[in-house]
Amino acid sequence: MRSGPSSPSNSPSRSPRATHSRSGPGRTNRPLGISIICALGVLGFFLTFLPILEIASFGGGAGFIALVLLVFNFGHLVILVGLWNMNSSILPWAYLFYGLGLLFDLVTLSLGGMIISLVILGYLLSVADTFD
Repeated sequence: MRSGPSSPSNSPSRSPRATHSRSGPGRTNRPLGISIICALGVLGFFLTFLPILEIASFGGGAGFIALVLLVFNFGHLVILVGLWNMNSSILPWAYLFYGLGLLFDLVTLSLGGMIISLVILGYLLSVADTFD
């Protein structure tokens, strides 16, 4: 008795996209690093949301700064959702966002932030071919 894959005539036809998005029941081909980046990014979104609202409560110039930070925070969330869904059209935005983060870390001389930004950018470049 043979237990290998069935012949093409016995198996239902699937589109290449359907087979790419799932490798087994309930499993995706999303790299583990992307899942980690997204999970930590969503955690960061929630941890920064309330402090941004507190800054907005001061009004005036602080309110404007809070509005800018809120736009960046929601933009980051959109990027994270796109990365989670393996959407290739979000990659240029992710490069821009994390590149601006790297630039900000350089200006503020944040060595830890620079290392994290470089690792994320390098990782995104290395897995870019796995996106749809």
